Amino acid sequence: MSYRNAINHGRAGPGLITVIFTVGSLLSFSASAATRLPGCGAIVRWAAAANKLDKNIILGNFWGGVINGKKVDGKYLMSGFMDKLFKPTFDTTFDQWSNKDLRRFRLVAKNCSARASKAGWAAYNKRNYQASKIYNGAVSFIGMIGVTTPSKGIDSYSSIIRHQRKLYPRHKKALMLKNKQLATAKAMSPSKANIDALAVMARNPQFIYLRPGVRKNHTIALQNQAIILADRMVENARAKFSSFPRTLKGLKQLQAFRVTVQKDLQGIRSRRWNDFNQAYIASSRAIAAEATDEAIAGLDNFSDGLDGLKKLLAYREKIQTGLGQVRTSRWNSFEKAYATTLNRIAATAVNDFKGNLARLPASVAGLQQVRASIGNLFKYRPAPANLKDYQGIARERARTMRQDIRKIACYKQLETAKLDAGDRDSALLGPKGETTLGLLICDLNNSGYKFQQYDSAGWFGSSSTLSLLSPRGITLAIEMKKVEAVKNKEMLVGVMVKDATSETKLTLTGWQDYILKLTRGRRY
Repeated sequence: MSYRNAINHGRAGPGLITVIFTVGSLLSFSASAATRLPGCGAIVRWAAAANKLDKNIILGNFWGGVINGKKVDGKYLMSGFMDKLFKPTFDTTFDQWSNKDLRRFRLVAKNCSARASKAGWAAYNKRNYQASKIYNGAVSFIGMIGVTTPSKGIDSYSSIIRHQRKLYPRHKKALMLKNKQLATAKAMSPSKANIDALAVMARNPQFIYLRPGVRKNHTIALQNQAIILADRMVENARAKFSSFPRTLKGLKQLQAFRVTVQKDLQGIRSRRWNDFNQAYIASSRAIAAEATDEAIAGLDNFSDGLDGLKKLLAYREKIQTGLGQVRTSRWNSFEKAYATTLNRIAATAVNDFKGNLARLPASVAGLQQVRASIGNLFKYRPAPANLKDYQGIARERARTMRQDIRKIACYKQLETAKLDAGDRDSALLGPKGETTLGLLICDLNNSGYKFQQYDSAGWFGSSSTLSLLSPRGITLAIEMKKVEAVKNKEMLVGVMVKDATSETKLTLTGWQDYILKLTRGRRY
């Protein structure tokens, strides 16, 4: 009995499974010449292969229409209708089939499905599970396209085929676009714009008609091409390192070039970044080693005085941002040479610094400038050997400026008092050093002691008297003399305090303590 008769009678001989994929006439069906449909063996192979690709896809992805009041618009062309499976089996493409071809195919496929079902059971009974699986897969796919489903509903043959015919050109267009993109990507020259373009290409909305796996693989292919472009860009940038001159200017240019490359290629994946960074380090060190001698020679170009000091400090800052970032073994040589030059010029600039602070106006803004003067001048280490001289000048100018600021308000207050303008500026030893008579009187007034009068020693006298009315209503007379309280500096100092019934002599420290007590610790 022939294999064909065995299938027709519902029986399968022992060699059936072995020869099904090699004998084209097995499970044949005599279709009309017009449709040119293959035999059932070819159809079963086609359907089994398609089922293997589509069996895990939710059926709604293949359908189009309305089900349970909900619109369904599947985007996937069934694998069996794709050219790679359809054309080898049917000798044409799916879009070339007429409605008549589709109707005839349904009859053939339905018959082949029934026979494949019987052959599957026969193979199973023979424990040939692999063949049984293939037959059952073919039956499953033929069922998926609605061949055995009633002609109504979204899952019917006519509804599925109608929707699949719409998807065919969209799927084909997406495939063509994918292939075109790959060809375009391979021809791209390395640039940031092209790398960005590859990312945009992968997100083309036409790819919704491709399976997730196909889209993912395409995205990976474009990403890999982007990495190739990025590698070439990084390699091209690295090749330019050798073009920079071995000077301070060349080092700055190299450093700026690296920053530009990293900024331009920020976020770009490349396998060459490590090589790029290693090459940069080697190039910068090589340039820095030779540029250090140039930096040391440049220290001879600065003059004495504050202007020269400022220029030297600016030069050090410039070198720090370039050569100092590399720190080769030669950097210590520059540091030593710089420290020597700094100490020399800083020693000549002290008087200029003092003069600059003296010219600042007595105001809140001026005081802020004085306080910030040291930090603004000496921003970086090392500081000059005579830094304490500069700090002392700034502290003293801040003290005198605070006094000057207080004088403005204080002397307004004293305009109605019987105190000569010359007397109010007389130097006086206060609790914490030099102040003026006018400032002391203001502090006493603010502490509750009312100024009554001041009798100056005049040209020929040796002592002056300051009269005050205490908060308790007692008149106090403070006898003052000019003494050298500080070396080479004469100031008024209280030597005796009198009231109506007593008098108390004061030493220098006793005078300072007494005034501190009267003014309640007010600052001078």
